[in-house]
Amino acid sequence: PIIGMQPNLFGRQQTDAFFRSSGLMPGYAVETTSSVIACQLARDGAGIAINDRLSVLGAPAGIVTRPLAPAHWLLFGYIFHAGQILSEDAQTFLDCVRSHIDDFRAASAENADCVVPQGVDA
Repeated sequence: PIIGMQPNLFGRQQTDAFFRSSGLMPGYAVETTSSVIACQLARDGAGIAINDRLSVLGAPAGIVTRPLAPAHWLLFGYIFHAGQILSEDAQTFLDCVRSHIDDFRAASAENADCVVPQGVDA
């Protein structure tokens, strides 16, 4: 059984697009709003979860991860009004996310290859 995110979530839309690119559409046995819960359900034997590598960092111990083949890129970003100056809290949050991604990329060559910063402040 496949454990998926709920249909209105970006991760689910990306997963469905991945399957559609091969002419497939999975039947989800369980749907959740949390990638961590999806990993917990997989760990507990409810099925397999398809998550991005960064989401898996918050997963519980006792899971096994495998890459999808063919490789598939997921795009992430943040959006705010062009004229807006970010609050100190928002800037701190973005700095934390960037630091976390930098640490993830530094952990291995495979991680560095799978998470590639792009954009204005990459």
